[in-house]
Amino acid sequence: MKRDEFERLKYVISTHYHADHSGGNEKMLARSVEIISTANSRKNILEHKQSNAPPNVVPARITFTEETSVFIGGKEVRARYFGRGHTNGDAIIYFPADRTIHTGDLMAGTSPLIDYNGGGSIIEWTKTLDAAMERLNFDTVIPGHGNVTNKAGLTTYRNNIEKLRNRVTGLIHEGKKEDEIAKVMTAEYGWQPNSLQQQWSVPGFMTELK
Repeated sequence: MKRDEFERLKYVISTHYHADHSGGNEKMLARSVEIISTANSRKNILEHKQSNAPPNVVPARITFTEETSVFIGGKEVRARYFGRGHTNGDAIIYFPADRTIHTGDLMAGTSPLIDYNGGGSIIEWTKTLDAAMERLNFDTVIPGHGNVTNKAGLTTYRNNIEKLRNRVTGLIHEGKKEDEIAKVMTAEYGWQPNSLQQQWSVPGFMTELK
């Protein structure tokens, strides 16, 4: 970002509390840029829920529980909370005039990361996306990581989460242990042994999907 563009910034809407999305809050606040996030995202930062976060992540000073908007240049930017998924504080950012949403990490990469310590849920994730797709009028989807896509792309991502959840649920009901499920996740979904998915998501599966 160019210096003159940075100086025109007034607000930053944070999609969730993880440091790769909220790690710049301190610098923004020092330049009088207001950070807006869900109340749960602020709480997660204050409670140091991210085990690998740097020590200087600063929470938002403005929070909301269900919905808030800012109006810049005559255009509305709306932030909505539809429920748990990647974390318990994921905001979807909606640009009504452009029929565009930013999902944060409710859509990211090719496979989900469920942060159970931060309140995430693979059961609620699909319900959260369903609610967003039902209530928001959009064509374009900006994911938290990955290429810009469309509503069909988001639907495919949502369906893949459901398939993954059903696969793991079946394994647990077969009596598979955590280490056995971890090996399946590597073989079938590309979750590397030391990845955050293996560290954060697999142990949570054993409780949520039992």
